[in-house]
Amino acid sequence: MLLVAELHIAKNIKHPRGPCDLCIPALKSHFYKKSMLIYAAKMVLRGQFRERNLSFTTTLLEASVVGQFNFLDYIPQISRSNFTPYLYFGFAAVNYYPTTIYQGVKYGLRGAETEGEKPYPTMAFSFPYGAGFKYNIFGAFTLGAEIGYRNPNTDYLDDVSGTYPKKDLLHNTTGGGLSDPSGEKTGIYIGTPGSQRGDGNPRDTYFFTQVTLSFTFISQKCYFH
Repeated sequence: MLLVAELHIAKNIKHPRGPCDLCIPALKSHFYKKSMLIYAAKMVLRGQFRERNLSFTTTLLEASVVGQFNFLDYIPQISRSNFTPYLYFGFAAVNYYPTTIYQGVKYGLRGAETEGEKPYPTMAFSFPYGAGFKYNIFGAFTLGAEIGYRNPNTDYLDDVSGTYPKKDLLHNTTGGGLSDPSGEKTGIYIGTPGSQRGDGNPRDTYFFTQVTLSFTFISQKCYFH
């Protein structure tokens, strides 16, 4: 079992106008410790979901500690095998802050209470898990690739969760437009109170696909005595 600590930064997650319940694939490079989000959101073809005109941009800052289980005996420069597939499981905390552009102005969505909810926390937690493959390219250096899934304990990474609230429950006039921007251009608003705004799932999801380059510090006391 190998214990690994990681820091992931996924900058500028964007979702175009249309369906906005979050399921995010990402690409990450361990060398630069940054992640580029290349696509966001479920592809929902139903016209009503696209007419919602919901969109968001956010940055995810995740810190995690994971344990790796190697299927083969793998220690760079020591074991006979110079590669191994592996599984991993761990604990992660992620900071998030969704924003949107409405009528040309950028707004933070956490305090807008777009569904009549209380301001949600700045941090969410998850148990990341996934699988990968690593190869000892030379010396103590290992090249790896893996995919990992996250299911944090929040449904507000994209500020879309449940139903449309009553407009008189919103604490500011801008909140009404942020809650239901469907008529931003047409003047026709579809967000009737109590109707579906999210997809009904209790949590958002995202995952990282990453390529890693690591160096193993080998102690003679551990392996040669």
